[in-house]
Amino acid sequence: MKLFIYIILIILSLTSKSYAYLDPGSAGLLQMLLAAIAGAFASLVIYWNRFKNFVSKIFKKKKNDQKKDM
Repeated sequence: MKLFIYIILIILSLTSKSYAYLDPGSAGLLQMLLAAIAGAFASLVIYWNRFKNFVSKIFKKKKNDQKKDM
Protein backbone atom coordinates (compact mmCIF):
# COMPACT_ATOMS: atom_id res chain seq x y z
CA MET A 1 0.00 0.00 0.00
CA LYS A 2 2.84 2.38 0.80
CA LEU A 3 4.41 1.67 -2.58
CA PHE A 4 1.15 2.61 -4.31
CA ILE A 5 0.99 5.92 -2.41
CA TYR A 6 4.63 6.68 -3.23
CA ILE A 7 4.05 5.98 -6.92
CA ILE A 8 0.99 8.26 -6.99
CA LEU A 9 2.93 11.05 -5.24
CA ILE A 10 5.81 10.74 -7.71
CA ILE A 11 3.46 10.81 -10.70
CA LEU A 12 1.64 13.86 -9.36
CA SER A 13 4.89 15.70 -8.63
CA LEU A 14 6.26 15.10 -12.15
CA THR A 15 3.28 16.45 -14.07
CA SER A 16 3.64 19.45 -16.32
CA LYS A 17 1.37 22.47 -16.66
CA SER A 18 -1.64 21.94 -18.90
CA TYR A 19 -2.78 25.58 -19.30
CA ALA A 20 -6.39 24.46 -19.03
CA TYR A 21 -9.35 25.93 -17.22
CA LEU A 22 -12.63 24.73 -15.80
CA ASP A 23 -15.62 26.42 -17.34
CA PRO A 24 -18.92 26.74 -15.46
CA GLY A 25 -20.36 23.71 -17.25
CA SER A 26 -17.71 21.34 -15.90
CA ALA A 27 -18.69 22.10 -12.30
CA GLY A 28 -21.81 19.96 -12.80
CA LEU A 29 -19.66 17.01 -13.80
CA LEU A 30 -17.48 17.41 -10.73
CA GLN A 31 -20.56 17.65 -8.50
CA MET A 32 -22.00 14.48 -10.01
CA LEU A 33 -18.73 12.66 -9.44
CA LEU A 34 -18.53 13.79 -5.80
CA ALA A 35 -22.20 12.91 -5.24
CA ALA A 36 -21.65 9.42 -6.68
CA ILE A 37 -18.65 8.84 -4.42
CA ALA A 38 -20.55 10.09 -1.36
CA GLY A 39 -23.58 7.94 -2.23
CA ALA A 40 -21.46 4.84 -2.70
CA PHE A 41 -19.70 5.43 0.62
CA ALA A 42 -23.00 5.99 2.43
CA SER A 43 -24.44 2.80 0.93
CA LEU A 44 -21.40 0.81 2.02
CA VAL A 45 -21.65 2.15 5.56
CA ILE A 46 -25.37 1.38 5.80
CA TYR A 47 -25.07 -2.16 4.49
CA TRP A 48 -21.93 -2.84 6.55
CA ASN A 49 -23.82 -1.86 9.72
CA ARG A 50 -26.75 -4.08 8.74
CA PHE A 51 -24.36 -6.99 8.15
CA LYS A 52 -22.64 -6.43 11.51
CA ASN A 53 -25.99 -6.33 13.32
CA PHE A 54 -27.11 -9.52 11.57
CA VAL A 55 -23.93 -11.37 12.54
CA SER A 56 -24.04 -10.09 16.11
CA LYS A 57 -27.66 -11.25 16.47
CA ILE A 58 -26.69 -14.73 15.32
CA PHE A 59 -23.91 -15.05 17.88
CA LYS A 60 -25.97 -13.50 20.69
CA LYS A 61 -28.70 -16.08 20.11
CA LYS A 62 -26.19 -18.89 20.40
CA LYS A 63 -24.92 -17.56 23.72
CA ASN A 64 -28.46 -17.12 25.04
CA ASP A 65 -29.43 -20.62 23.92
CA GLN A 66 -26.46 -22.10 25.77
CA LYS A 67 -27.46 -20.32 28.98
CA LYS A 68 -31.03 -21.64 28.69
CA ASP A 69 -29.75 -25.22 28.32
CA MET A 70 -27.87 -25.02 31.63
